[in-house]
Amino acid sequence: MESLAAGLVLLSLAAVSMAYKARAALRSQGKSPIWIQSVLPACIVVGILLKSGLALSLMSSDLTPGPVAWIWTVFLLGSAASLTFLFSQRVGDFACWCLVFVFSLLFWGDVLYYRQFQDFLMLNHFVYLWSPDHQGPMEAANLQLKSLVEPIDYLLLFDLPILLFVLWLAPPVDSAGRRRLRMLPAVLVPLFLSGNLLWYLRADAWTKHFYADRLYNRSHVSENGLPAYHLYDLYHWLRPRLTDPKPVPDEVIRKRLQVSNQTIGPEYTGFGCAANANVIVIQLESFQYFVIGMEVGGQEVTPFLNSLRAECLYGDALDQTASGSTSDAMFCMLNSLQPPSGGPFCFLFPTNSTRALPRILSERGWSTLHVMSYDGAFWNTRQMGDGFGFQEQYFTSDLPAPARGEAVGWGLSDAALFERVIDLLRDRPKPFLCYITTTMMHYPFQELHTYQKSLQLPPDLTSTMAGRYLQLAHFRDQAIELFVHRLKEDGLWDNTILILCGDHRSRMPDIEFERLGIPQAEPLRNRLPLFVHAPKKAVQGDLAGLPGQMDVAPTVLHLLGIQDAGQVFLGRNLLAGRHASASPYGYISDGEVGLWRGANNSEDRLLRLADGEKLPLTDPRHAVLREQLDEEVQISDTLLYGNRVTEFSR
Repeated sequence: MESLAAGLVLLSLAAVSMAYKARAALRSQGKSPIWIQSVLPACIVVGILLKSGLALSLMSSDLTPGPVAWIWTVFLLGSAASLTFLFSQRVGDFACWCLVFVFSLLFWGDVLYYRQFQDFLMLNHFVYLWSPDHQGPMEAANLQLKSLVEPIDYLLLFDLPILLFVLWLAPPVDSAGRRRLRMLPAVLVPLFLSGNLLWYLRADAWTKHFYADRLYNRSHVSENGLPAYHLYDLYHWLRPRLTDPKPVPDEVIRKRLQVSNQTIGPEYTGFGCAANANVIVIQLESFQYFVIGMEVGGQEVTPFLNSLRAECLYGDALDQTASGSTSDAMFCMLNSLQPPSGGPFCFLFPTNSTRALPRILSERGWSTLHVMSYDGAFWNTRQMGDGFGFQEQYFTSDLPAPARGEAVGWGLSDAALFERVIDLLRDRPKPFLCYITTTMMHYPFQELHTYQKSLQLPPDLTSTMAGRYLQLAHFRDQAIELFVHRLKEDGLWDNTILILCGDHRSRMPDIEFERLGIPQAEPLRNRLPLFVHAPKKAVQGDLAGLPGQMDVAPTVLHLLGIQDAGQVFLGRNLLAGRHASASPYGYISDGEVGLWRGANNSEDRLLRLADGEKLPLTDPRHAVLREQLDEEVQISDTLLYGNRVTEFSR
């Protein structure tokens, strides 16, 4: 890292020195040397390479592209820089500076995003931020930046004003010399493009699969570097807008949908036990399974949820979100489909026709509303919720302003949010569906004031992120207890299905999990608590297998006794017995074995979860799990990219 930083400083000084030498030559000889025209283009190639390496070193020592990736990047940047010779010197030099500016901001954004999410920026994030409807609380934004930015980050930006000064300082050269340099792009660009075409024609099936399927951004960065990754991301952003992914035949889709539909019916326990009941689904920000039942210093972290678990269906559910994070959780739980492979549904297809749970229930007389204590532009939630069929949505501007102590982090504390929900439900026509998206307990978990921290933590956790996380989990547990108490006071508890589920993993660094003694195995570490409480404790017990967020909507229909609702679901009723759940990141498990998908069958990894033993791929469970994983992802893409959900509604 030190050598890369020194290289950036020396490069800037060299650019200034060469510009001064060129001006001196102009004064003494009456003309500027031709080589001055290559100063800024050369700074593009070398500077972006150095910044790319520095950004990677700031993120992780495991992100080390090989020599071929660096050579490819040199040719890419060299070809782009040579194109600036097609313009006048001033215009071309300014285009060079703009290219350095864009890549510098991209790399800095990658570093900040990686520190928070262990992932890399995508074009979808920028499209969201550029939206004129986006408004976020400055206090929350500043809190996150202060926790993520480090002084060394400014090395990625410090040379921008220096290069701008060099652009102004460099004297012009004669047009004849400029014309001679225009031969360079005529050589470099065709050479670069033909080399890529030859590589593609000679690439094997595994390599083509690797670039066709976007499963894990980290693998592409470590394989090809940051500049190539961002071009790859641009390609994947454009792809669904230009062509649809390879569709799955209709008969395969109908057969798979029928598997889900057949889990809803009187042959399984609990069918119709909550007919005409209200439904409340609470999506719990960053809430993970390990806090349930955990004790710290002889204190239960979630005492109320521990007692509620005995009255509920309970399971540690697989996090089935992808790049859409919070929005993917809402999509999965209400639509019972995998999120699209090309990016968040909320940005790619927010106007798609859906058969989401709110639409199904509103057609049958339920009053449906969604409540979130944040701006409706967040993850394009307002538009996405309207598309799901919510009759009403309430966001920050629609709710009473917070009193002292009620504003926590991004929005309202859970307790303050639940209090406002109670007010909305009290006189609402029955039955109703209320979906609540919480915003408290967001990374970096610095939201609570001292007087709100009631857990007595041991010294080794007191000043850590893990300790802050546990304090928030305890605070949330108290809020849920108060919410249930208020439901009982208002006479709603005995005729309401209450579902609690985490929205996605906490994204804490590995060292914080180690402090809590949480096993490192991924993605089982990313499981989420899933509670389903039916009226009069009609169904109870711990779930077999590994449930998923996609199972929420089918289970609700089963408890309500709604069998044929035109649903287009891939999830399964939780009361229909053990089944496997799949993650869009190429993982599937039935709770006993886990399958990590490779480029082909022979590259797959099948492990027994109890002891981590690698199982032979001849194990019959391998073929079954592989088929389900591939089908779920491909069918969801076919339905979403082609906007075909309603075609398969019965």
